[in-house]
Amino acid sequence: MTKDYNLLETRSIMLDNEEQITIKYYLINETRYEGTSECIDGACALKEQRAYNIYGIKLVKALKDADSILEEDEIGGITDSEDVAVNLLETLANNTITPAVLGEVVDDWATEHLFW
Repeated sequence: MTKDYNLLETRSIMLDNEEQITIKYYLINETRYEGTSECIDGACALKEQRAYNIYGIKLVKALKDADSILEEDEIGGITDSEDVAVNLLETLANNTITPAVLGEVVDDWATEHLFW
């Protein structure tokens, strides 16, 4: 399995104390492999293997000047469609979703979009 992180969006927020934070929105592209094996007399060998991609999202919130990470979260394996994952990521960025609520927001989104 390989996992790539691609930064697609960045948002800046000014806090009440004049500190500025950034939230970075990454698309996760995981390449996974599945295959079938054949066993003869107790000896098994891989017969065929197929690679496929699944996509997830990672969010990182950090102080803008210090680049120190305040919080981060990632959810892998959300969908096998890159377009769906990018659209979700853009929606999260446009609404300035933070890592603290990422799981809850993606759960609500999945319930509405993937199970109906």
